[in-house]
Amino acid sequence: MALGNLTSAPEFLLLGLMDGTDVHPLLFLIFLGVYLLNGLGNLSMVAVVRTDGALQAPMYYFLGHLSLVDVCFTTVTVPRLLVGLLHPGQAVSFEGCFAQMYFFVALGITESYLLAAMSYDRAVAVCRPLHYGTIMTLRRCAALVAASWVLAHLHSLLHTLLISALSYPPSASVRHFFCDMTVMLSLATSDTTAAETAIFTEGLAVVLTPLLLVSLSYTHILITVLGVRSAGGRRRAFSTCGAHLVVVSLFFGSVLKKTKKQEMNLAAHGKGDRTVWPAAVGAQRKAEKQEKSGEGLKEIVFGCAAAFTSPLQTPFAETSLTI
Repeated sequence: MALGNLTSAPEFLLLGLMDGTDVHPLLFLIFLGVYLLNGLGNLSMVAVVRTDGALQAPMYYFLGHLSLVDVCFTTVTVPRLLVGLLHPGQAVSFEGCFAQMYFFVALGITESYLLAAMSYDRAVAVCRPLHYGTIMTLRRCAALVAASWVLAHLHSLLHTLLISALSYPPSASVRHFFCDMTVMLSLATSDTTAAETAIFTEGLAVVLTPLLLVSLSYTHILITVLGVRSAGGRRRAFSTCGAHLVVVSLFFGSVLKKTKKQEMNLAAHGKGDRTVWPAAVGAQRKAEKQEKSGEGLKEIVFGCAAAFTSPLQTPFAETSLTI
Protein backbone atom coordinates (compact mmCIF):
# COMPACT_ATOMS: atom_id res chain seq x y z
CA MET A 1 0.00 0.00 0.00
CA ALA A 2 2.95 2.35 0.60
CA LEU A 3 3.83 2.34 -3.12
CA GLY A 4 0.21 3.03 -3.94
CA ASN A 5 0.20 5.98 -1.56
CA LEU A 6 3.30 7.41 -3.25
CA THR A 7 1.71 6.93 -6.68
CA SER A 8 -1.68 8.45 -5.81
CA ALA A 9 0.01 11.16 -3.65
CA PRO A 10 -2.64 11.68 -0.96
CA GLU A 11 -2.57 15.02 0.82
CA PHE A 12 -3.46 15.91 4.39
CA LEU A 13 -5.07 19.21 5.30
CA LEU A 14 -3.86 20.45 8.70
CA LEU A 15 -6.73 22.37 10.30
CA GLY A 16 -4.61 23.73 13.13
CA LEU A 17 -5.38 24.48 16.76
CA MET A 18 -8.82 26.03 16.39
CA ASP A 19 -11.45 27.11 13.89
CA GLY A 20 -11.36 30.85 14.57
CA THR A 21 -8.43 32.92 13.33
CA ASP A 22 -8.85 36.03 15.51
CA VAL A 23 -6.19 35.00 18.03
CA HIS A 24 -3.80 33.48 15.47
CA PRO A 25 -1.50 36.55 15.33
CA LEU A 26 -1.13 36.55 19.12
CA LEU A 27 -0.50 32.80 19.21
CA PHE A 28 2.04 33.17 16.41
CA LEU A 29 4.03 35.73 18.39
CA ILE A 30 3.89 33.68 21.60
CA PHE A 31 4.95 30.41 19.99
CA LEU A 32 7.61 32.11 17.88
CA GLY A 33 9.10 33.78 20.94
CA VAL A 34 9.14 30.54 22.93
CA TYR A 35 10.62 28.63 20.00
CA LEU A 36 13.41 31.16 19.41
CA LEU A 37 14.22 31.38 23.11
CA ASN A 38 14.35 27.60 23.36
CA GLY A 39 16.55 27.27 20.27
CA LEU A 40 18.95 30.01 21.37
CA GLY A 41 19.32 28.60 24.86
CA ASN A 42 19.85 25.00 23.79
CA LEU A 43 22.20 25.77 20.89
CA SER A 44 24.23 28.04 23.16
CA MET A 45 24.52 25.22 25.66
CA VAL A 46 25.63 22.76 22.97
CA ALA A 47 28.27 25.22 21.72
CA VAL A 48 29.67 26.05 25.15
CA VAL A 49 29.73 22.43 26.33
CA ARG A 50 31.63 21.49 23.18
CA THR A 51 34.18 24.30 23.34
CA ASP A 52 34.76 24.78 27.07
CA GLY A 53 37.36 22.38 28.47
CA ALA A 54 35.97 22.81 31.98
CA LEU A 55 32.70 21.19 30.90
CA GLN A 56 34.16 17.97 29.51
CA ALA A 57 32.45 15.70 32.04
CA PRO A 58 29.82 12.95 31.66
CA MET A 59 26.80 14.91 32.86
CA TYR A 60 27.63 17.88 30.63
CA TYR A 61 28.11 15.43 27.76
CA PHE A 62 24.59 14.06 28.26
CA LEU A 63 23.22 17.55 28.78
CA GLY A 64 24.71 18.72 25.49
CA HIS A 65 23.06 15.87 23.60
CA LEU A 66 19.77 16.47 25.41
CA SER A 67 19.86 20.14 24.37
CA LEU A 68 20.53 19.15 20.76
CA VAL A 69 17.61 16.71 20.77
CA ASP A 70 15.35 19.34 22.31
CA VAL A 71 16.14 21.82 19.51
CA CYS A 72 15.46 19.20 16.84
CA PHE A 73 12.32 17.98 18.60
CA THR A 74 10.64 21.39 18.65
CA THR A 75 11.84 22.16 15.12
CA VAL A 76 9.94 19.13 13.81
CA THR A 77 6.54 20.59 14.79
CA VAL A 78 6.69 24.27 15.74
CA PRO A 79 7.63 25.76 12.30
CA ARG A 80 4.68 23.94 10.76
CA LEU A 81 2.48 25.25 13.57
CA LEU A 82 3.66 28.81 12.90
CA VAL A 83 2.95 28.46 9.18
CA GLY A 84 -0.50 27.11 10.00
CA LEU A 85 -1.23 30.13 12.20
CA LEU A 86 -0.33 32.53 9.38
CA HIS A 87 -1.90 30.48 6.57
CA PRO A 88 -4.55 28.11 8.02
CA GLY A 89 -5.60 25.00 6.17
CA GLN A 90 -2.42 24.28 4.25
CA ALA A 91 -2.03 20.84 2.70
CA VAL A 92 0.90 18.57 3.56
CA SER A 93 2.16 15.90 1.17
CA PHE A 94 2.18 12.22 2.07
CA GLU A 95 5.98 12.16 2.22
CA GLY A 96 6.19 15.35 4.29
CA CYS A 97 3.58 14.15 6.74
CA PHE A 98 5.23 10.84 7.48
CA ALA A 99 8.70 12.36 7.58
CA GLN A 100 7.42 14.69 10.30
CA MET A 101 5.85 11.79 12.18
CA TYR A 102 9.07 9.75 11.91
CA PHE A 103 11.30 12.44 13.40
CA PHE A 104 8.76 13.42 16.05
CA VAL A 105 8.60 9.87 17.38
CA ALA A 106 12.35 9.22 17.03
CA LEU A 107 13.42 12.40 18.81
CA GLY A 108 10.84 11.97 21.58
CA ILE A 109 12.08 8.45 22.32
CA THR A 110 15.71 9.59 22.11
CA GLU A 111 15.02 12.25 24.73
CA SER A 112 13.45 9.72 27.08
CA TYR A 113 16.45 7.37 26.87
CA LEU A 114 18.90 10.23 27.34
CA LEU A 115 17.03 11.16 30.52
CA ALA A 116 17.35 7.52 31.61
CA ALA A 117 21.11 7.65 30.92
CA MET A 118 21.38 10.82 33.00
CA SER A 119 19.55 9.15 35.88
CA TYR A 120 22.05 6.27 35.70
CA ASP A 121 24.86 8.82 35.83
CA ARG A 122 23.32 10.42 38.92
CA ALA A 123 22.93 7.02 40.58
CA VAL A 124 26.61 6.26 40.02
CA ALA A 125 27.61 9.72 41.33
CA VAL A 126 25.58 9.30 44.54
CA CYS A 127 25.92 5.59 45.20
CA ARG A 128 29.49 4.96 44.03
CA PRO A 129 31.24 8.34 44.03
CA LEU A 130 34.75 6.91 44.43
CA HIS A 131 34.33 4.69 41.36
CA TYR A 132 32.59 7.33 39.23
CA GLY A 133 35.57 8.01 37.00
CA THR A 134 36.15 4.35 36.20
CA ILE A 135 32.46 3.58 35.58
CA MET A 136 31.38 6.63 33.54
CA THR A 137 34.12 6.40 30.94
CA LEU A 138 34.13 8.00 27.50
CA ARG A 139 33.30 4.68 25.86
CA ARG A 140 30.37 3.97 28.17
CA CYS A 141 28.89 7.45 27.83
CA ALA A 142 29.20 7.34 24.04
CA ALA A 143 27.61 3.88 24.01
CA LEU A 144 24.65 5.10 26.09
CA VAL A 145 24.08 8.06 23.76
CA ALA A 146 24.48 5.94 20.62
CA ALA A 147 22.08 3.31 21.96
CA SER A 148 19.50 6.02 22.68
CA TRP A 149 19.66 7.33 19.12
CA VAL A 150 19.72 3.93 17.39
CA LEU A 151 16.91 2.37 19.43
CA ALA A 152 14.69 5.43 18.99
CA HIS A 153 15.17 5.55 15.22
CA LEU A 154 14.56 1.82 14.79
CA HIS A 155 11.37 2.13 16.84
CA SER A 156 10.20 5.12 14.80
CA LEU A 157 11.08 3.43 11.51
CA LEU A 158 8.98 0.38 12.40
CA HIS A 159 5.86 2.38 13.19
CA THR A 160 6.30 4.79 10.30
CA LEU A 161 6.54 1.91 7.83
CA LEU A 162 3.49 0.16 9.30
CA ILE A 163 1.29 3.26 9.32
CA SER A 164 2.44 4.59 5.95
CA ALA A 165 1.59 1.21 4.38
CA LEU A 166 -2.10 1.78 5.17
CA SER A 167 -4.53 3.15 2.61
CA TYR A 168 -5.60 6.80 2.83
CA PRO A 169 -8.14 8.90 0.97
CA PRO A 170 -6.80 11.27 -1.72
CA SER A 171 -7.46 14.21 0.57
CA ALA A 172 -8.13 14.16 4.31
CA SER A 173 -8.56 16.82 6.98
CA VAL A 174 -6.42 16.53 10.12
CA ARG A 175 -7.72 18.23 13.26
CA HIS A 176 -4.19 18.88 14.45
CA PHE A 177 -1.20 21.09 13.76
CA PHE A 178 1.14 18.22 12.82
CA CYS A 179 0.99 14.61 11.63
CA ASP A 180 0.66 12.60 14.81
CA MET A 181 0.78 8.79 14.82
CA THR A 182 -2.67 8.19 16.30
CA VAL A 183 -4.27 10.83 14.09
CA MET A 184 -2.85 9.16 10.99
CA LEU A 185 -4.23 5.83 12.16
CA SER A 186 -7.67 7.37 12.50
CA LEU A 187 -7.52 8.60 8.90
CA ALA A 188 -6.62 5.21 7.42
CA THR A 189 -9.25 3.46 5.31
CA SER A 190 -7.69 -0.03 5.52
CA ASP A 191 -7.26 -2.49 8.40
CA THR A 192 -5.08 -0.98 11.16
CA THR A 193 -4.82 -4.09 13.35
CA ALA A 194 -1.11 -4.71 12.70
CA ALA A 195 -0.14 -1.09 13.36
CA GLU A 196 -2.24 -0.89 16.53
CA THR A 197 -0.83 -4.19 17.83
CA ALA A 198 2.71 -2.89 17.29
CA ILE A 199 1.89 0.33 19.14
CA PHE A 200 0.46 -1.42 22.18
CA THR A 201 3.20 -4.08 22.39
CA GLU A 202 6.58 -3.03 21.06
CA GLY A 203 5.69 0.64 21.27
CA LEU A 204 4.51 0.46 24.86
CA ALA A 205 7.62 -1.50 25.86
CA VAL A 206 9.97 1.02 24.25
CA VAL A 207 8.16 3.98 25.82
CA LEU A 208 7.97 2.51 29.33
CA THR A 209 11.49 1.01 29.47
CA PRO A 210 13.26 4.35 30.14
CA LEU A 211 10.70 5.12 32.85
CA LEU A 212 11.52 1.78 34.47
CA LEU A 213 15.26 2.51 34.24
CA VAL A 214 14.76 5.95 35.81
CA SER A 215 12.68 4.41 38.60
CA LEU A 216 15.36 1.81 39.34
CA SER A 217 18.08 4.48 39.40
CA TYR A 218 16.18 6.70 41.81
CA THR A 219 15.21 3.74 43.99
CA HIS A 220 18.91 2.95 44.32
CA ILE A 221 19.63 6.61 45.08
CA LEU A 222 16.88 6.75 47.72
CA ILE A 223 18.17 3.63 49.46
CA THR A 224 21.69 5.07 49.52
CA VAL A 225 20.55 8.47 50.78
CA LEU A 226 18.47 6.95 53.57
CA GLY A 227 21.64 5.20 54.71
CA VAL A 228 23.45 8.54 55.13
CA ARG A 229 23.41 9.57 58.77
CA SER A 230 24.18 13.29 58.49
CA ALA A 231 21.42 15.69 57.44
CA GLY A 232 23.91 17.71 55.41
CA GLY A 233 24.94 14.63 53.45
CA ARG A 234 21.30 13.85 52.64
CA ARG A 235 20.67 17.41 51.47
CA ARG A 236 23.72 17.30 49.20
CA ALA A 237 22.63 13.97 47.76
CA PHE A 238 19.09 15.18 47.08
CA SER A 239 20.37 18.43 45.54
CA THR A 240 22.39 16.25 43.16
CA CYS A 241 19.23 14.90 41.57
CA GLY A 242 16.59 17.52 42.34
CA ALA A 243 16.44 19.35 39.00
CA HIS A 244 16.82 16.18 36.96
CA LEU A 245 14.00 14.54 38.92
CA VAL A 246 11.71 17.50 38.18
CA VAL A 247 12.46 17.33 34.44
CA VAL A 248 11.95 13.56 34.41
CA SER A 249 8.64 13.90 36.25
CA LEU A 250 7.33 16.50 33.78
CA PHE A 251 8.51 14.51 30.77
CA PHE A 252 7.25 11.08 31.75
CA GLY A 253 4.11 12.54 33.32
CA SER A 254 2.99 13.82 29.93
CA VAL A 255 4.10 10.57 28.24
CA LEU A 256 2.06 8.44 30.64
CA LYS A 257 -0.91 10.76 30.26
CA LYS A 258 -0.79 10.34 26.49
CA THR A 259 -0.28 6.57 26.75
CA LYS A 260 -3.20 6.17 29.12
CA LYS A 261 -5.51 8.16 26.86
CA GLN A 262 -4.32 6.69 23.56
CA GLU A 263 -7.21 7.32 21.18
CA MET A 264 -7.60 7.47 17.44
CA ASN A 265 -8.84 11.06 17.32
CA LEU A 266 -6.72 13.28 19.58
CA ALA A 267 -7.68 16.90 20.09
CA ALA A 268 -5.06 19.34 18.82
CA HIS A 269 -4.54 20.99 22.20
CA GLY A 270 -3.63 17.66 23.77
CA LYS A 271 -0.16 17.85 22.22
CA GLY A 272 0.81 21.27 23.47
CA ASP A 273 2.54 19.91 26.57
CA ARG A 274 4.97 17.77 24.53
CA THR A 275 5.93 20.15 21.72
CA VAL A 276 5.99 23.85 22.53
CA TRP A 277 5.78 24.03 26.31
CA PRO A 278 8.88 21.96 27.18
CA ALA A 279 10.73 24.75 25.42
CA ALA A 280 9.11 27.26 27.75
CA VAL A 281 10.05 25.24 30.82
CA GLY A 282 13.64 24.87 29.65
CA ALA A 283 13.92 28.55 28.76
CA GLN A 284 12.52 29.60 32.12
CA ARG A 285 15.00 27.36 33.94
CA LYS A 286 17.91 28.83 31.98
CA ALA A 287 16.69 32.39 32.58
CA GLU A 288 16.46 31.82 36.33
CA LYS A 289 20.00 30.48 36.42
CA GLN A 290 21.27 33.44 34.41
CA GLU A 291 19.55 35.94 36.66
CA LYS A 292 21.10 34.39 39.77
CA SER A 293 24.62 34.28 38.38
CA GLY A 294 24.76 37.43 36.26
CA GLU A 295 27.97 36.23 34.65
CA GLY A 296 27.01 35.86 30.98
CA LEU A 297 26.59 32.99 28.58
CA LYS A 298 29.11 30.68 30.20
CA GLU A 299 27.35 31.02 33.54
CA ILE A 300 24.07 29.92 31.94
CA VAL A 301 25.65 26.62 31.04
CA PHE A 302 27.34 26.22 34.40
CA GLY A 303 24.08 27.07 36.17
CA CYS A 304 21.92 24.70 34.15
CA ALA A 305 24.39 21.87 34.23
CA ALA A 306 25.05 22.37 37.91
CA ALA A 307 21.39 21.62 38.50
CA PHE A 308 22.09 18.14 37.16
CA THR A 309 25.52 17.64 38.71
CA SER A 310 26.47 16.93 42.24
CA PRO A 311 28.62 18.34 45.01
CA LEU A 312 29.93 14.75 44.99
CA GLN A 313 31.79 15.36 41.73
CA THR A 314 35.40 14.70 42.71
CA PRO A 315 35.91 12.08 39.95
CA PHE A 316 34.47 14.30 37.17
CA ALA A 317 37.78 15.89 36.22
CA GLU A 318 39.23 12.49 35.40
CA THR A 319 36.96 11.99 32.39
CA SER A 320 37.12 14.12 29.25
CA LEU A 321 34.27 13.87 26.77
CA THR A 322 33.33 15.60 23.54
CA ILE A 323 29.89 15.86 21.95
